[in-house]
Amino acid sequence: MEEDISPTSTPSPMTASPSMINTTKPFDPKPDQEEEKLPENLYHTTLTVIDHHSRTCGTTRHPYILGTHTDLSSAKEFALSCLQSSLNYSPADFTTYLPRSSFQGSEEDWPHGPNCLVYALHPCGQEFLIGLYETPNDSRFGPAAGRLGGEGDELHYVLSTKHIYAQDRDQENGGRRKSLMEDRGRGFQTTEIEGCFVPREKALERAREVLRWQKERGEFAQYDEREEFFSRVDWEEGKKGGTGKEEGSWPFGDEVVVHAVGQRGENFEVAIKTVSAARRRRSKCVF
Repeated sequence: MEEDISPTSTPSPMTASPSMINTTKPFDPKPDQEEEKLPENLYHTTLTVIDHHSRTCGTTRHPYILGTHTDLSSAKEFALSCLQSSLNYSPADFTTYLPRSSFQGSEEDWPHGPNCLVYALHPCGQEFLIGLYETPNDSRFGPAAGRLGGEGDELHYVLSTKHIYAQDRDQENGGRRKSLMEDRGRGFQTTEIEGCFVPREKALERAREVLRWQKERGEFAQYDEREEFFSRVDWEEGKKGGTGKEEGSWPFGDEVVVHAVGQRGENFEVAIKTVSAARRRRSKCVF
């Protein structure tokens, strides 16, 4: 279970910049519009909360997305202020609050990873890392996508997380692309953004595809999809006269869609996350 710093509350309204696409629909250019106007990449502002207390073995990193832009400079500007503008924190709330631009050492000596722009340490011991992560604009989001739409228009992010043991680190990480988040404790935890989609149904389709080829190759000792899990539980409980869908019967969290265990004990999770859920879960309570 995640350890929240404070009770959750409804965060203050957030003003979107012209290139922000927290909630929008894919860009559909008119025939007279030039294709090159479509942004090539998306820039996601990420929040990583490092929890040293929820488990006794090493640390756990909880990944979130706080916003997406089609313009890098706007994304950087948002990332530098999002702890305040999105989550209601101020630098005074942290025992350490260090923007990368204020770091006195060289770029190579920055200890929090190449994508991290802000590092903050809370008095409770949790660490907050704000970063930027770039992905191709495969969903064809447009450059002027700053409007805030209804709940059905919200971007749904597919995140895949893998946790492996320390002895497998070098083999598993060799040659792979730079990960969104990594934990170098007793294990090795990586998280990748597999895509962002509108509506949720498209995100579900992608989430089910992420580990499918590995499943077909027999690389998992255990593989569970949320819907199939509940169908199986319903059938088993039906024979006993139960309903099967008691609260908490899916043990991997309400955002996780797929969970798998590799033949060597590696754990895999594919989750669907939203900006609004991240803000509800991680915003500072303001009275």
